[in-house]
Amino acid sequence: MESKKNGRDKNLKSMQYCFACGKKNPRGLKLTFTFDGKFAESVFTPHIYHQGWSNILHGGLIATLLDEAMVYAAYFAGIKAVTGELRVRFHREAAVGGRLRIRGWIEGSRLGLFFARAHIFNEKGELMAEGEGKLVREKGD
Repeated sequence: MESKKNGRDKNLKSMQYCFACGKKNPRGLKLTFTFDGKFAESVFTPHIYHQGWSNILHGGLIATLLDEAMVYAAYFAGIKAVTGELRVRFHREAAVGGRLRIRGWIEGSRLGLFFARAHIFNEKGELMAEGEGKLVREKGD
């Protein structure tokens, strides 16, 4: 049986291939998040191969960006969590080639669930999409 430490080391090593943040995933988004004490933030500029409709970022990728920001907010707060539920609201079309700022935060917790939110803004500061989710602590943590 693996020790908890070895299991964590193995898990961190496999994160290098995460679609959203993994640096070794050749098809991944390679997001990098910072934390200011409350918000997990990243920037992302979608390419043509990220589109759904012509020159518009695919909605599934918008959901991915929101999800990743919420999970990183938990991570920075010392909580290893996975998403149990995600709701997304689209406000504007996100253009391919336009720089996006993603921001996630934890709003609270109750009965083992962590409640998180995330927003995506365009270069003008306009809200493009928002998400809210329920996160659960990763098993073994």
